Amino acid sequence: MGNAKFALGDLDGALAFAEQRLKIEEQLAASHDSEDLRSETWQTLINLGVIKIEVGDDGSAVDYEERALAMSQTLLEKNPANLRMRRRVAVSHDWLGKALMLEGKYAEAGSEFEKAKGIWEQLAANDPNNTDFQRFIATTDGTWCACLAHAGLLSQARPHCQKTIVVAEGMMKSDKNNVQAVEDLASSYDGMGFVLYLMHSPRAAMGFERRADSLYRDATARDPESIENGVDYARALMMYGRIETDLHRPELARENFQRAQGLLERCGEHNPKSRYILHSLDEVRAEIKALPNDTVPIIPEQ
Repeated sequence: MGNAKFALGDLDGALAFAEQRLKIEEQLAASHDSEDLRSETWQTLINLGVIKIEVGDDGSAVDYEERALAMSQTLLEKNPANLRMRRRVAVSHDWLGKALMLEGKYAEAGSEFEKAKGIWEQLAANDPNNTDFQRFIATTDGTWCACLAHAGLLSQARPHCQKTIVVAEGMMKSDKNNVQAVEDLASSYDGMGFVLYLMHSPRAAMGFERRADSLYRDATARDPESIENGVDYARALMMYGRIETDLHRPELARENFQRAQGLLERCGEHNPKSRYILHSLDEVRAEIKALPNDTVPIIPEQ
């Protein structure tokens, strides 16, 4: 029920069910503790942290993800050869890193991403045909890239973005019908565009954002109900608009900002309490308001 509420954008309902589930699990642990119960509790703690991230309660998110990490590490210590337990520790490092990044604790977040990636690489080395492990390596690198970029460490961020692109391109090439692979590659291009934009290379950034736009458009056509893809696409369009602004093409910037606003408003109807959507809407409206009202000649690409 909690997962269903979350998927439908009912964050209050999702939180209530997750908290109720955790309470039951804690009551059971007092008299019927077991490895299976602790594994279930780990998942509940992860879910609670994710919900708290979504509603903007970053401090609580960090607390829940730290508890989940501690629990997964304890389970792994008792079963060091258990691959499922190692996977859970990696997931915990990943989510704790995301929560810390939102608090602006970039160095601590980066440490968590490094630990997560190390585990994913170990798992992938033992099972090189496992596409899930490959995808986790790519997504961790992508988030790590964003973390370093926000911290201003752009020269360090760029290689992580490049690694994400290489893996994502390979996964899409091997399965062109995989919509998730299309979305992952779009996200990786957008991430590189963001880094290049911060490095004051708008024309280089533009090339990656154009590719991201094309892929997101394809993914949206094939998966129109995906809120996550819709929000990610909107953020990519916002970056596209900022690049156009830097290149003194306000009408093209306005077009991209307005497309982003439309996507965010649609996603917001399904998820009205998402901090990320609400903040993104505030940002894009401010970007549109800041554009000049008069038009200027569009400068062609060189």
